[in-house]
Amino acid sequence: MRPAALLVIVVVSASSFAWLQSQTPHLLDRDSYYHARYASLLPERGLSREFEWAQESVWRDGFSDKEFLYHVFLSPFCRGLGAVEGAKVATWVLDTAFVAVLALLLAGNGVRAPWLWVLLVPALGNHFLFRMIEVRAHVLSVTLFLLGVHFLLKRRPLALWIVGFVYSWSYAAPHVLVGFAVVHAAAATWEDGRPVWRPLAASVMGVFAGLVLHPYFPNDLRLWWVQNVLVLSAAWGAGGDAALRLGEEFSPVTMREFLLTATLPALCLGGTLLAGAFRRRELSSRTRLLVAFAAAAFVLYCLSAKLVEYFAPLALLAFASTASDLWPEGRRTWRRVLVVLMAAAVAGALVGKSLSDTRRYATTLPGPGLEGAAKWIRDNVPKGETIVHLDWGDFPELFFFDPSHRYLVGLDPMFAFVRNPSKMRLIEDIRARRRPLDPAELGWTFNARYLVVRRYLKDRADDALLTPVYEDDAAAVYQLRD
Repeated sequence: MRPAALLVIVVVSASSFAWLQSQTPHLLDRDSYYHARYASLLPERGLSREFEWAQESVWRDGFSDKEFLYHVFLSPFCRGLGAVEGAKVATWVLDTAFVAVLALLLAGNGVRAPWLWVLLVPALGNHFLFRMIEVRAHVLSVTLFLLGVHFLLKRRPLALWIVGFVYSWSYAAPHVLVGFAVVHAAAATWEDGRPVWRPLAASVMGVFAGLVLHPYFPNDLRLWWVQNVLVLSAAWGAGGDAALRLGEEFSPVTMREFLLTATLPALCLGGTLLAGAFRRRELSSRTRLLVAFAAAAFVLYCLSAKLVEYFAPLALLAFASTASDLWPEGRRTWRRVLVVLMAAAVAGALVGKSLSDTRRYATTLPGPGLEGAAKWIRDNVPKGETIVHLDWGDFPELFFFDPSHRYLVGLDPMFAFVRNPSKMRLIEDIRARRRPLDPAELGWTFNARYLVVRRYLKDRADDALLTPVYEDDAAAVYQLRD
């Protein structure tokens, strides 16, 4: 297929992401608000290693921008088009880059009919599509990851070194590339009957060089440890404090969720494994490597549902490669036409279901609930004061709508737990009703005069006989002390 024609297919497929973005006027998850605001402030901040907006986080005086290049990319969009609109446009550009790299991987590795598989991207399930319209760095990570897969298949050490280096400056978990390079080394060594180590070595050295030559070194190494070792240990039951409440995205996927929210990837994985079991000798080395990648990604997906962004495209790639190997050459027959028509009907139904489910989920999510409270604080509380909040998930919205004040912790409770476990336990115990809210204790502990809570936590303040100084349908603000 000619490159220009494939490019048109890429744009057509990527337009589904633009359509989904247009269905809501706001950003689709809380963390997106942090990234949009931080990107808009980046030129003023430069490479500051302090982050005064999170007073109880390791970021306060040991900040490292774990998604530095992502924010550099996002910044001109957020400053030029507005934080929300700019973030949406920038995310669509990254989505288009993802589809383009997928097309490159298919065409560059000899998979037949790459246009067909590119058109199936919107059918990869509402969980995957929703993750890909969030304003978060994993959208860039998936693109870099697929580039890495392409260069692993091609065994291009220098290109892998470059991808690994860029990965370390763009995402909190660049070792994802190294992990799949290990899978490649094992599978390729089995295929060749001799050690295949250069791609793995290049990936390791690229990621390591990026971490060591990072503009935030050595802070980036500490943050890497906290986020990828301590957080995941807690999420996967291998450590951590039982009092900590991690994000829902770390939860394992259930079989029901797998079949309903990732139907096409499930079908692709099942079809590929069946083909491997019964027709393995007819499969190419390319296919066997992609099957190994897809199987590894499926294990990660089972551990944490958020990792669908790696599993879904790999499942599609493995199935595309398998179909390319097994679809017979020769003229058309009525049986082949019938199979194609049936497959097209199933694909069309899956595209429609995937887009419809994603749209329904996106449009039913409420908008930011702390906008009114944050604006009241901005207009009525002296700048620079610390504001207490009982849910670490409140931080991104507070930071977005009012960057003139200071807060406690955001994005992950482990960032506060590592700095001061007792303070994080205090907040979590009040939120979980394991202890009552004591206004004097909160004010003294955090040197703060005001508390903001969402509606679902308002009873904590009511029990403490606090009277709101501001209240709307979503949140309330209380004065803890004079």
